[in-house]
Amino acid sequence: MEPWIEPEVEPTLDRIAQEGHKNVLEVPIGFTCDHMETLYDIDIVHRAHAEKLGMKFDRAESLNTSPLFIKALADIVKKTG
Repeated sequence: MEPWIEPEVEPTLDRIAQEGHKNVLEVPIGFTCDHMETLYDIDIVHRAHAEKLGMKFDRAESLNTSPLFIKALADIVKKTG
């Protein structure tokens, strides 16, 4: 089994809260659309942890059905098809 990508979010939130930061924006760069991890782990678990630390928490919006993203995918398919 491969180790999970680090750093872990909760300890990172703890550290930046201890440094005095009051706002955090999580940008899940490994994901291009919403799914279980963005909808539960980030939006619920990470948000609750940050709020417990007194921080305002936001997540960058996923690409999902962005017209530009869909066009880029279509262009890739056309070039490789």
